[in-house]
Amino acid sequence: MKGPTQKRWFRTVALSSFCSVVMVLAMPGKCFGQQTVPTTKTYVKLGEDFLHALYPELNDKKYTITLETSFRYDDPTDIPREFTLDVGAGPKSSVLFCCFGGYAPGCIPFKIPDPMTPPPPHPPTPSCPPGTTPNDAMRPKNADREGKVRPEQFLTSYFSFDVQGRLVSFNAHGSATANHEAHTQLYEALRSRLSATLRPTDAEIRKLLAESGAKYGFEDKKRFRDNLPVKELENFIGKIEVLSLEFEPIASGWGDDPVNDLGVWSFVIVLMSATQKDGTKLTYRAFFDHFSGALTDLHEWPDDPKRGY
Repeated sequence: MKGPTQKRWFRTVALSSFCSVVMVLAMPGKCFGQQTVPTTKTYVKLGEDFLHALYPELNDKKYTITLETSFRYDDPTDIPREFTLDVGAGPKSSVLFCCFGGYAPGCIPFKIPDPMTPPPPHPPTPSCPPGTTPNDAMRPKNADREGKVRPEQFLTSYFSFDVQGRLVSFNAHGSATANHEAHTQLYEALRSRLSATLRPTDAEIRKLLAESGAKYGFEDKKRFRDNLPVKELENFIGKIEVLSLEFEPIASGWGDDPVNDLGVWSFVIVLMSATQKDGTKLTYRAFFDHFSGALTDLHEWPDDPKRGY
């Protein structure tokens, strides 16, 4: 016969053993291997590290990065190697408030038609041009076509990797890379000075560039070459040898423009050779904007690098 003390001891041991089993089952990481992080994260992390390295002015601002990609639903081994990363003040899909005068394919009539009154044989012609809205001047730049105001995105970037994990192409746009409005204003200012006098002085050109906020663009090709982010890029595409630099004039593609005679440039095309770890050499073509020297495009260039340079 077991006494009361002995019975209590058996109950305590049994309860302790049961709790130990429950704790083991509740902590699979202690006894069973945890699920590994999907390989997808590797490519996304590469893209994220790339942005941190090439656009340091976006770092430490508590911004949000938004990922957009796709892969086959029924294939668990499918790893997306193409994706878009947006860096902004908040998630790209968030709506701060709604709505700020969305667009319509014409003017919206103020008067609501009477359903009991038959419509005229021909509808009246709108009094304002199609696709306009009365508050365009006040419209926030981060409002979409429906008038939903979303967090501002400072950089939108596209990545494409090959099956070996090498960067094939990259493209970026946004306020972190260029300022198209200021660029247009700079061109117009240069053109107006050119029409008012024979030619603006070098000091006037430098002043206009400084007022526009452009970091480069006039008699500073060597400074731009010295500041190329070669070391930053080498972490992602291999050991770099710069083959050529082509400085495009500010009115590039606008025909025979006398503003180009001023020697002001707006972006640079850089051709470079990148040696991989296995010794393979790839040729890359990169574009840099003159406002901050930011990279706007990078892709493999299969043509003969000596052709046309």
